[in-house]
Amino acid sequence: MEKFVRSYIGANDRNHIDKNTYDEFLLKCEFLSKKITSFIKYLRASEQKGFRYS
Repeated sequence: MEKFVRSYIGANDRNHIDKNTYDEFLLKCEFLSKKITSFIKYLRASEQKGFRYS
């Protein structure tokens, strides 16, 4: 994901994409990042543990 984000940043710097597309992509990345972080917190707090680590 990080590599993909960096390529979008570079594309914006080189004017390969317009500002609106870049801003929309950034908002989606921030939204996804928050969702992933919340999911990880949920998993860590869960009583249910995976078989691998039991």
